[in-house]
Parts: sequence; structure tokens; C-alpha cells
Amino acid sequence: MQEALYQEPELLLKSDDFTSLEVETVNWLLQRDDLGMLELDLWRRLVEWGIDQLQTTLDPEVASHSGC
Repeated sequence: MQEALYQEPELLLKSDDFTSLEVETVNWLLQRDDLGMLELDLWRRLVEWGIDQLQTTLDPEVASHSGC
């Protein structure tokens, strides 16, 4: 599996599990220049990841009042 990620890292970016990745893994992906994705699509996935990170760190009561 790890070898496949090195050969085709865009598979991880396009997966449903992308938003649950650790920050170190996301950094590793962003440092690559062979992702095979449009930059706009990469930014969209990164924004989705960031929003998910915020939602998992917010107190559930605060998140329910802020519209997250």
C-alpha cells in the first residue's frame, strides 16, 4: 500500500479518507510536485481537510452554535 502511495499520491488526495489524515501526511503530499491533479482541485481538497480538522477540534456545543 505504501509503495502505491509513493507512485500515485493523488489516490490518497482523492480518497474519502483524506480529511482524516494527520497533518504530517498532508504536508508530505503538498511537498510533492507529481500529484497529477489540477491546482484548484488540490486547494479544494486542502480546504475540506482544514474544515474537517476544525470540526474535530471544536467543542461540540460551540460547533452547534456556530453553524459548523
